[in-house]
Amino acid sequence: MASRTWIYGLIIVLILILVVAGAKYTKSSQKSKFTVADLSRACINRVNFRAAWAEYVTWLHKYSLTDSSQVRHLLAQKINKNATKISAILAQIGGQNAEKIAPLMHAHTKAAIDIINNGPNALAKWSDNISSLANLLSSLNPTYWGKGVIHAMFHDRLALLQKEAVKRKPLTTFDIGLYGQVLDQVVGVADTLSEGLAAAQTSGTIKLIK
Repeated sequence: MASRTWIYGLIIVLILILVVAGAKYTKSSQKSKFTVADLSRACINRVNFRAAWAEYVTWLHKYSLTDSSQVRHLLAQKINKNATKISAILAQIGGQNAEKIAPLMHAHTKAAIDIINNGPNALAKWSDNISSLANLLSSLNPTYWGKGVIHAMFHDRLALLQKEAVKRKPLTTFDIGLYGQVLDQVVGVADTLSEGLAAAQTSGTIKLIK
C-alpha cells in the first residue's frame, strides 16, 4: 500500500511538472519539432519507468526475504512481468537491434535471482549481462546511454543486491533502510533511461516508435 501511495503521489507531481514545462518547451519545440504530445509521452514514460522499476525491485527484495519455494516461484513470475514492462518502454527507441532488449532484460532478471540464490557464484552471469546491455543500449542511443553510464548504474545496483542476498532473521532496521536505498537507486536508473528517450527525441536524433 505504501509503495502504491508513493507511485500515485509521483504521478500527481509529474502531471504538475507537465503543465509547468509545457510553456518552457514551446519555443524549443518549434525548432526541434518536439510537440506537447511528445512532452506528454516523455512524462508518461518517466512515470511508467519509475513504477515498473520500483515494482521490479520490490518483488526482488521480497524474493530475497523468503525461503518458500512456492512464494519464490510466484515472485519470480511477477519480477519477469516487470522486466517485460521495462523492455517495452525501452524498445520505443526503435532501431535494428531493439528486439534484443527483452531477452537481455529477462536474462538480467535471471542473473539477479541467481545472485540472491547463489551469491558470488552468480557474479559472472551478471557481469556478462550488464556488458551486453550496455553495448546494446549505447548502440541504440549512443549520446544519452553511454556504456560508462549504464555500467555505473548497474554497478551501484549490484552493490545493493549483494546486501539484499545476505539472509538476516529476524528482519532488522537495516533491512528497512536497505530497501529505501534500493528504491532511491533504482529511481535514478529509471530516470536516466527515460531522460535518454526524451532527450534523443527532443534533439531530433531519434523518433520514438509508437
